[in-house]
Amino acid sequence: MKETKIYSHIPSCPGVYLMKNKDGGIVYIGKSNNLKSRVRSYYVAGATLNFAKKKMVKIIEKIDYIETKNEIEALMLETNLIKENQPKYNVLMKDGKNLSYIKITNDEIPCLTRTRLKTKNNKR
Repeated sequence: MKETKIYSHIPSCPGVYLMKNKDGGIVYIGKSNNLKSRVRSYYVAGATLNFAKKKMVKIIEKIDYIETKNEIEALMLETNLIKENQPKYNVLMKDGKNLSYIKITNDEIPCLTRTRLKTKNNKR
């Protein structure tokens, strides 16, 4: 059964997954806090996938992955890989408008936040 074999090697850790077609081309890049669970969700019976995702899953022949330390690291890696590879099914992050950055606040106890603005000291 192709579905079982295609994700059986993927660990249950944070990271980025790269879905590839028969030619080895990357067609989709995603991230997750639990790679195995996320990738498996594409293949479970009754999965609620939209038309494009159903079409995409049919052409996936191989899934590679890159482990990360946490979900924030996975988000940054995913964003960079999408910009670099321009996969067909990653529509939302191709245009550069959805880049995510990490901001460390200047509070007494600094906090990490995600932002889409690349600024220094919140100045445009």
